[in-house]
Amino acid sequence: MGKRKSSKILFWNQIKTPAGDLFFVWKKEGVLLVSFIEKDYGEKISDFIKDGFTLIRSSSSLEVQLKEYFEGVRKEFDLKLITTGTAYQKKVWSELLKVPYGETVSYGQLARRVGNPSGARSVGMAVHFNPIGIIIPCHRVIRSSGEIGGYASGVFKKKWLLEHERAFGSVK
Repeated sequence: MGKRKSSKILFWNQIKTPAGDLFFVWKKEGVLLVSFIEKDYGEKISDFIKDGFTLIRSSSSLEVQLKEYFEGVRKEFDLKLITTGTAYQKKVWSELLKVPYGETVSYGQLARRVGNPSGARSVGMAVHFNPIGIIIPCHRVIRSSGEIGGYASGVFKKKWLLEHERAFGSVK
């Protein structure tokens, strides 16, 4: 019974960043969610509680690595990720992890990389539903015209993240 109960425990925290407040959730097996807080994080916590989880506020290496990213001293994350989505979404997110810090890829290029050359729109939807922002760098996907395009947390945040990475692009 103890094992079953512990599997329903999640940890969470939030940090202030120059681009906005981030909310994140993890369990010992890996990161589940990294998201900008658009309003109140209480709604996000409520969703997990409705699914039968107990959430405990805690600190972790996830928090440390996110802070380092925003300080410009980290450009790669060393974290286990737990993604929930369709096989196609997971394929797109896996390919996103290969886009280097400070660089961008177009929706069309990403579609070709996942074997769906005419699937820019479906790639866009998969990018939109990425549950682990920043770490799975959906902000690095732009339009083929070079325009920034949309971002689930707002174009301002996407623009800020891209400029931040360009400014610290030489970080090892």
